[in-house]
Amino acid sequence: MAESATRQQTASSRGASALPRLRDIPLLATGVILALLVGAYLGSIALFDGARPMLRPDAPFGLEIEFRMNLVIILIIVYTIAVGLIEFRTAPTGLGRLRELLDCDDPTFRGAVEAFFPTRLQVALALVAGSVFALGMSQITHQKIPRLGRASGLDLHDYWNVGLLILLFALLALFALWGTRSAGLYSWLSRRYARVSLLDPAPLQLFAARGLRLALFWFGGSGIALLLLAGAQAPEVVLGVIALTSALGVASLILPSLGVHHRMREVKSAELARVRGEIESRLGALRAGYSDGAAELPALLAWEARVRDASEWPLGGGVMFRFGLLILIPLGSWLGGALVERLVDATLG
Repeated sequence: MAESATRQQTASSRGASALPRLRDIPLLATGVILALLVGAYLGSIALFDGARPMLRPDAPFGLEIEFRMNLVIILIIVYTIAVGLIEFRTAPTGLGRLRELLDCDDPTFRGAVEAFFPTRLQVALALVAGSVFALGMSQITHQKIPRLGRASGLDLHDYWNVGLLILLFALLALFALWGTRSAGLYSWLSRRYARVSLLDPAPLQLFAARGLRLALFWFGGSGIALLLLAGAQAPEVVLGVIALTSALGVASLILPSLGVHHRMREVKSAELARVRGEIESRLGALRAGYSDGAAELPALLAWEARVRDASEWPLGGGVMFRFGLLILIPLGSWLGGALVERLVDATLG
């Protein structure tokens, strides 16, 4: 137990030294942000748009559609922030564990981390791309974009909707950038320096675990976004976004393991070539009438079969089972939302 704690502390410190820009941000900030967003939204509606009812018994979940959509978007925003905070808290430990699997010196490792860390330009471009995407979604879903000094026909809910969409997709673009660069770092380092053992591939599960963590974010967000489908004015847009985030989830699972996959395939091919050469050598001796080394043939053939059947991916059965559970998150969210909607309808009559 003490040895495990020491190893984790060492991994965290080594990772932190390679990534000095990360800061330990309290997760309590997530709850504060949720309270501030919901409070600001409800307060502004009560002060400036109180004449419009927010509850409608005949609407899905008993809520006015714009009100419900904005609440769901706020929930996804806070979920994104929470996952981002967890990422920043756990990244040093993950990097330390990655470092232990590599045959490279510390300067090389630190240089790779710094090279893959998002630059300010990349962050700015991600924010702009996310904001532009949000504005495009507002247009597609027939939401007029507010223009200063010009009558837009929007009420306060619509202004909040546009602003929340911009914030949400800016955050999603940032997370996509971070996930892509992080997965690229794992893949690049493992392709060149990972220690691969055909007898003990268990340590390489780290790369699959990294992919699962990234995939969990995208499938979890897709599950929450399914709540937007009920009564949506443009369900095809919501489904398109969910399909995009689900595709990002699948890609997130695979990308961190690509490098170690190539490394495992190289090691496997080299070992197969070696052992098959040994087998051919002994078979050739037998054909020439020499029995020396014949006793080693069964062991060589057994080893050749074991190497041939060895997986070239660090994605074991347990990883795929957990990934299957992730895929079920959106379905579970949809079924849960339908159940809640029925309960609300029954309660409100």
